Amino acid sequence: MTSTPNAPDRASSHKFSWAVFAGMLLFAALFVNQTVGALPGLVAVHFDESGQATSFMEASRYRIFILLFTIVLPIVLVAVMASAYSRAKEMKLPNRDYWLAPQRIARTRSFLVAHGSGSGPCWSD
Repeated sequence: MTSTPNAPDRASSHKFSWAVFAGMLLFAALFVNQTVGALPGLVAVHFDESGQATSFMEASRYRIFILLFTIVLPIVLVAVMASAYSRAKEMKLPNRDYWLAPQRIARTRSFLVAHGSGSGPCWSD
């Protein structure tokens, strides 16, 4: 792949993506950790159609569940998107022959991974 004078360095853009993704995960973890402390000892976690609580969870278990949900789920989604796009050869794209040409396919995959995972890191080199 040839570089152009005004093209951003892929390695530095990947570092930026990693930093943004890690920052978002850190912010989510800190936010959850701070706000769960204000909850009562038992937290309603399921409601029926009339809005009545039908299931409860201890606040300490709720904290663990929510932390796992807010940290592990985004990591899994980014990994799935990166894995799918980094190995894909038969993608349905407008102007497919242009974007999947041998000289552009790595950059196309990197772009799709970065944007498909919502500012997550590009793992497709």
